[in-house]
Amino acid sequence: MPSALRWPSSAAACTTMPVLVQLNNKNEKRVAAVHRIDMATGNKRAFVLRRSPAFRITHHMARILIVEDNPANMKLAALVLSSAGHAVIQASTAREGIALALSERPELVLMDMQLPDMDGMEATRILKAAPETSGIPVIAVTASAMKGDKERVLEVCDHYIEKPISYKSLIAEIANITR
Repeated sequence: MPSALRWPSSAAACTTMPVLVQLNNKNEKRVAAVHRIDMATGNKRAFVLRRSPAFRITHHMARILIVEDNPANMKLAALVLSSAGHAVIQASTAREGIALALSERPELVLMDMQLPDMDGMEATRILKAAPETSGIPVIAVTASAMKGDKERVLEVCDHYIEKPISYKSLIAEIANITR
């Protein structure tokens, strides 16, 4: 278990995320630590977590491109994914995301559907049309929950997640995709 945790001053401004690990001497999953993230500031120094060498993370670590224009959402997603052991590449516009996907070749793209310069569906169509990036799975992230939106998005994207994101579900979905 973590030897020291320091919580942010405002507990109301926090969200929790369990980190699944596997004990080295047992074959069962346990919750080893709970990260508390200051939603107001997105400050990484809002908590201290010392990992015990007795634990190891039990899922594949992936290079993930996050394309998100909201700075608070970007900080939170990057912090959650990097805390889970994934390497994170960040883009705040669709055009920047396309360029980074072509140059960095991530294993997975987490694509916001409502971006200022180009919508996420159009950016995903461009990625899927390019031979270099056509095989990269894209998870669509959207706050739109209108009837038919999910089906329309899944015509272009490989997976679909609605905001607000359940980070436990996101980590599980990434683990399933990157196996």
